[in-house]
Amino acid sequence: MEETILPVPSEEEIEAGKAMALVSWISMFVGLPLWIIPMIQRDNAYALYHAKHSGMTFLVATAFALAVVLLNFATCGFLFFLVPLMFVTWVPVIDGLIKAIQGRVEPPIIVGGFTDQLFGSLTVDPDKRSFD
Repeated sequence: MEETILPVPSEEEIEAGKAMALVSWISMFVGLPLWIIPMIQRDNAYALYHAKHSGMTFLVATAFALAVVLLNFATCGFLFFLVPLMFVTWVPVIDGLIKAIQGRVEPPIIVGGFTDQLFGSLTVDPDKRSFD
């Protein structure tokens, strides 16, 4: 999978978008898809980058949790030992949160390569962009 090379945001753009990047990742701990907000606004490349990755992580985590629940239901709870595996999906969330705090433009582990396939067409709207 080939990831799109993004222009590195300037320091001021990173600082301006850091709050929304953090909200995108922190909201994952309570199950709120607040990563949608930067995707709708599309005014900051840094916030949009982290929103795309947190959105992909949210979708993968939801699909994984649903699969575990359905497997447990189908086997009458025989596969109950899979339930703790749902916490494995927090690994890319924590990784993405750390990278957002540090101001890094790097994909989180596990789901990073798939993000461009789903959200690759979302870019910053040039009319809304405040830092060039």
